[in-house]
Amino acid sequence: MDLTPYMELFEAAWRAANGQRAPFAMRRFEKRRSQLNPFQLARLDDLFRRQARFAPVRPVGWPARLFAGKTVQDLASRLRAEPDLSLLAMHAPDGILREQAVLTAPISDAAALTALLLRCNDWAAPVQQAAFKRLNAILPELDQTMLGAICLFVIERSAHWQRGGAKAADVIKTHPAWPSAVKAILMTATDGPLAKTLRQLLRDADVDWALPELAMGARSAFVRAVATETLLDEAARWLDGHE
Repeated sequence: MDLTPYMELFEAAWRAANGQRAPFAMRRFEKRRSQLNPFQLARLDDLFRRQARFAPVRPVGWPARLFAGKTVQDLASRLRAEPDLSLLAMHAPDGILREQAVLTAPISDAAALTALLLRCNDWAAPVQQAAFKRLNAILPELDQTMLGAICLFVIERSAHWQRGGAKAADVIKTHPAWPSAVKAILMTATDGPLAKTLRQLLRDADVDWALPELAMGARSAFVRAVATETLLDEAARWLDGHE
């Protein structure tokens, strides 16, 4: 994946947010951002925050270069009024800006939901707390389509996140539609870490009910192979153990 176009769009949007006259820069970035899959957005998140730190229009101080001299209430008010800005600010270097952004950004696509999950794993405790508050608030609104779009990412990251991310993954997995969403993706997807995902599921959760259908009907040969092996051996196997 070529990161350059995304970084250029982000920098232009960040400069526009800081007052440079570029009225469509944030909208252009938002259009491309919404097309990123969770793995791509996670890869770019750290780069976005570092890029924003080194791309100010003017050297001003707290809270973030966008809002010098403004109160947190002013900050929240502007973010609520400008959805594109709030989505941009979820990747800001300033923790106060990220905190307010996760409370106000519209979580209407998989990329925005991924950004929210990344903030649940944020190094800043107030950002984590705000992100968990928002995640719990929107959880009932998530449907099977949205859950399916992030399920491979959630399962993969739940084994690696060290801060709040693993807890956020557990929250997502409590959704009633989660098992159906995961099964649907494993049945229909043909690329991505599918076999690895299924083995991770076999380690962490009871998915025996889905194995016969996956073995017979999954589009991915790798998923069919793992499901069939598990059924025939009557054992779940992963990289460092089995049961």
